[in-house]
Formats: sequence, C-alpha cells, structure tokens
Amino acid sequence: MFRFNQVFLLVVFLFMFAFKNKQVVHAYNVALVEYLSDYKVFPYLNSLDLGNRNAKIYADIIKDIKNKNHSVDIVVFPEATLVSEPLNTEKGIEGMTFVPEPKEEIIPCDSSSEKFTSFFKLLSCTARKYQIYLVINLKEKDNCAGSDCLSRPLKFYNTDVVFDRNGKVIARYRKFNTYLEQDTDRPKQPELITFETDFGKTFGLFTCFDIIYKSPAIDLARSGISNFIFPTLWIPELPFLTTIQVQQMWAQGNDATLLAAGAADPRFGSGGLGIYLGRRGNVATLATPRTDNYYLVGEVPDNVDFNPTCSVDVNNKIAREMDQYTLYKEDLSKYAYKKIDIEESKTIKESLCQEQNDSKLCCNFQIEATVSESKQDYCERKYEYFLVVRSGMRTYGYKTYKNDIEVCGLIACAGDSIDDCAKRFPNYEDIAWPVTFNSIKIAADFPDTKERMQFPNSLLADFTPISPSCTTWKVEKNKGNSDLTHTFSTNVPVTKLLTYGIFGRNYALDVKKNETTANTSTA
Repeated sequence: MFRFNQVFLLVVFLFMFAFKNKQVVHAYNVALVEYLSDYKVFPYLNSLDLGNRNAKIYADIIKDIKNKNHSVDIVVFPEATLVSEPLNTEKGIEGMTFVPEPKEEIIPCDSSSEKFTSFFKLLSCTARKYQIYLVINLKEKDNCAGSDCLSRPLKFYNTDVVFDRNGKVIARYRKFNTYLEQDTDRPKQPELITFETDFGKTFGLFTCFDIIYKSPAIDLARSGISNFIFPTLWIPELPFLTTIQVQQMWAQGNDATLLAAGAADPRFGSGGLGIYLGRRGNVATLATPRTDNYYLVGEVPDNVDFNPTCSVDVNNKIAREMDQYTLYKEDLSKYAYKKIDIEESKTIKESLCQEQNDSKLCCNFQIEATVSESKQDYCERKYEYFLVVRSGMRTYGYKTYKNDIEVCGLIACAGDSIDDCAKRFPNYEDIAWPVTFNSIKIAADFPDTKERMQFPNSLLADFTPISPSCTTWKVEKNKGNSDLTHTFSTNVPVTKLLTYGIFGRNYALDVKKNETTANTSTA
C-alpha cells in the first residue's frame, strides 16, 4: 500500500550551458512527470472522485514546476494515471469524459457543458493559468452509432489530450495499439496526430505499445515529423524491451527527439522518463521505478551540433535498487544461440543465422574483450554471454499479441543455458563483472522495404542503455544486392553489460486481430 498524504517531488534540473561553444537557438523547456498509478490504493473512490483527486495533484505538480522553472513550455504526464478504474462499469464510466475535436477550438475551462468532467475542466484551467502546453492521458467516452454499437451506446478510448497555453484542446490522439485494456476501443484506422507550438516545433503523438508497431509512430516519423511525445505505462521485459531501453532505441533508430513520460508501477518495475535527441544523444533519462511522484525538467537544444559527453559509467545505486523488482523475461527458446568463450585479449568473430520461411537472417559479430582475473576470483557469481539471433514471430501479453521480430544480440546470462539468459542474479552487490568489452560490432543485412525497421539496442546493469554518443549506428546500401546493411558498434570499452544488439521488426508479417476483437477487448 502506497501512501499519498503528500506529493513527493524529485526535481532534476538540466541546463546545457556547459557547452560554451554550442549556441542554442529556439530551445524549449520541458517537464516530464512520473506518476504512480494508484486506483487500487483508493478502492472506496469512484472513478470520477479519483480523477478529481489526481487532477488536483497534477495541478499541484504543475504549480511546483512553474514556481521553480518559470521558463517551462510544455508538461507531459504519463499514461493511465489520471483515471485508472476498469471500464464498462458504472463506476468506471463516471470518470470518463467526452473530448472535443481540436477543430471545434473548445476551451473546457470556459465551458458549462456537462459532457466534460470537472477534472478535465480543471486541467484546461491549469494549462491557461500557468501558460503551458499540457499533455495528459485519460479515459475518453464518445457516442456510438451504427452496427458495431449493438452492445453499448458508447465507445471507450485510451486518449492523449493536448491543451495549449490558453487551455484549448489542440490535439486528441486515440491509442491504436492497445495492450490488455479490457473494453477499450480503438479507431478503425491509426490516427496520425500532430500539433504545432508557438516555439516553432511540431509534435507527433503516440502511446505506450504503439512504439512496437509501424503505425502511427513510424508512419509519423517517415512523414517528416521529428519531435514526439510519448505517454506510457510500460511493462519492462528483458533482454531487449526494458523501459528506457525501448525509448532510446526508437529515438536513435528514427533520429528523432522523443519526450517520454512513464507511469510508475513498482509491481512490474515500471517507470522511467527521458529526453532523447535521436542519434545526437540524450539530455537526460531516469530509469528507477518509485513509490512517489517526481518530475524531470530539461532544456531541449535545437542546434544540430549538440554533443553530450560519452559516458558508460554504471550508477551502482540504481543497479542495487533494481534488485527489488522482478521483471518479465522473453521466451528465448526459439532463438538460435551460441555461448561465447571470452578469454584474455581474444577477438571473437562469429556468424550466426536463423531461417524463416524463404528468408534467412545472418548476424555477424566481432567482439574484442578482456577478462580481469582479480575480479573473476572475487566472486563466483558472474554473467556468461551468449550470441542470439531470432527471425520469426513472438508473443506479448500472455500470448495475446503476435508480431514478427528480427534480432541480433549479445546478452548476459546467469548460467550456461539459454534458459538462464535474460535472468538476473538476485543481489547486485554479489556480482562480479570481470569482462570488459573493448569493442563490439554487430552487422546484418535486411531487405530495403518500408515494412521493416531496425533499431540499435543496448542495456547496462543500471537499466540504462549506452548513450548514442558512445556508439555508431550505420545504415548503408549493400554493394552486392539491394539489401541495407545495419551496423551497430561501440566507440569505447564497456563493462557491466546486459544487452547489445539490433532489434528489428517486420511489420508486414504482424498478426492483426479482427475489428470485432479489437473493439471489444484489446488489439
């Protein structure tokens, strides 16, 4: 049981003035909030009362942000923290609100309509009071008509809403790729939603599980949008899909700016925030799940010459804190794999392949590593390392969803079997890390098609990825055929490594649920 007698705020101020020779033009300031999803803490509240309670806390957080950081332009709250009550119940529907279309140019703060809940109006007023762009996620209801509405007169959506500095609704995005959201509907087609700001940036919107799919996220990026807002309640999974790991890989792969705000749920190790500048690097990330609310404030520079200092140092305090969380583990039984024997100053060159139907994925690994005998003798608990390759279908969410992945990876394993991979030793303090990877280079060829996308993927012991400024990600035309060669290389020695690889998706082979299933449960 988590207590909310007061709001605990951890503020991280990040200013880029250290880059004296890098002039920042048209920069803007953002605040990202990690908020604890809490409806089970207050079972006596109906969803409307819960929404009112959380909206007041949202407003208090915004007040604190603006009091300490007058120049903040945009505040982003995570997914599923304003109203989390299960839908399609009387208690649940009470806390859902109608959301106007942006073209109506409605300011809920000024509206007397009963279509809008009191907490929705409060947040509109808060955006105007503090002169900010405000991004929230809520449960939306909308009238339903037609043959697909026989079971109920309303549709329910997981919706992102953006208020401008006057409290006007300027964007509404209804999540398309829902995840284990009982009775949540989705649009018949993905919506490519953007909004413009007075500081010269146009943002695209997508939510949580959308990040795994082509539309709307990849389609927005390929349309020329380079700035994105990503509310999420992410359930992390080893070895390739933990929270900050996924956020950075998407930003780096698309060379896009991503503002990610994650909901906290310590039961699953959920939580995490990040300001990512694509292949230039990150302004800041925070990965540790918490049992209170906190926010991160950062300045987003606009100049393309921004280059943060490369660092692969692991935060041991955060790594120790992660001991208390049990994370999900991907089933690796269908991967091709090979355990590698890392000896002093040995260069490892391996090619590992896996076939799927008429296609074949071959991953080429080149690794230079050294082993410190003193560290190795310090403790018997140390990770082994496996090379892994996967080209084929995988499932998510208790086998509810299937999609096609194409993966090349070097991963840490808590034993000599593939079943030990993506598992962690229980006590970080008892782990020895004798292996230093002086260099890692992974390369693979993929067909040049818009139905595929590949991402650089990495993870250190403190559950942060390796900064893009410490790696090189190249995509080049293959001289021998029409494929694209993707290469992911380290630029500096790395220790305490959990994952390093290429995470790819073949969207054309995704298994899609039919419309009826999608509209009555999840998609």
